[in-house]
Amino acid sequence: IMLSEVKKLRKILIFTNITMVFYYIGIEFLTGVEFQGGVPTLLYRQWLVILYFIFFVLMLFYMNRSYQNWLEKEVSLAREQELHSLSVYSKQIEGLYEELRAFRHDYANILASLKEGIDQDDMSMVRNIYNAVLEDSGKFIQHSRFNIGRLTNIDNDAIKSLLSAKFLEAESHHIEVELEVKDKIGAPDIPLLDYVRLVSILCDNAIEAAIEAEKPAMIIACFYQGDDYLLIIDNTTKEERVPVELIYQKNYSSKGFGRGVGLKTVNQMLKKYPNMSVQTSSKNYHFRQTIRIKKSFD
Repeated sequence: IMLSEVKKLRKILIFTNITMVFYYIGIEFLTGVEFQGGVPTLLYRQWLVILYFIFFVLMLFYMNRSYQNWLEKEVSLAREQELHSLSVYSKQIEGLYEELRAFRHDYANILASLKEGIDQDDMSMVRNIYNAVLEDSGKFIQHSRFNIGRLTNIDNDAIKSLLSAKFLEAESHHIEVELEVKDKIGAPDIPLLDYVRLVSILCDNAIEAAIEAEKPAMIIACFYQGDDYLLIIDNTTKEERVPVELIYQKNYSSKGFGRGVGLKTVNQMLKKYPNMSVQTSSKNYHFRQTIRIKKSFD
């Protein structure tokens, strides 16, 4: 939608500029005819000014209306995506709840078996039950899919839905994802739409790079450090080290490293918001970006 609307508005602006050139030529021509040829053209020039003024006002009104329609479509699309992500997130939580409920039922049976072994003072039975069941149950509880429950600590629905969608997308590519949102956290001190775009770009890049890694893995962490809002996105890479000193340079393509999406937009945001900084590092087959957003004091 965005690309087609931009192209349409660009064509309208070009057309308006061309008509302005012809208007200027027409005015100059009529003025020259009057002063050099002695033919009165004042009335024609007045009508030309009036007509062009009406045309110009109508074009401004049309472009303003088109821009408003585009904004409405963007907001509507963003809402639909947020609702879809929240729906997927809710279904994932429901699925985890069902798994835990089934596990709780099985666990009760296991404890009953343990009690029988303890009552009979049969340590071999207790040991066998532990080795067969309880040791594996720890792995079940610690599985990465239960990390998505930590998103409940994020107070902002838009950020929560986006991270849940990226979490599930990464898991669909068999990437081991770890979420670290231990404390309650809201939105940072920059416009929410720009922050969501930033997180989306960095997560997409991390997923793209992790897919090609020998051990696909990804870490997303959100927390406060003093008054600063920190977001850390870490992923494994195919290369031992990505040249971080080059990825933000103009015309540099890092697509081979999986970092080529949206870096120009990230760079523009850094210039737009002086309270935001990005620290990038890469070593030992890991690529990490730390976003620090300082609290704005009005």
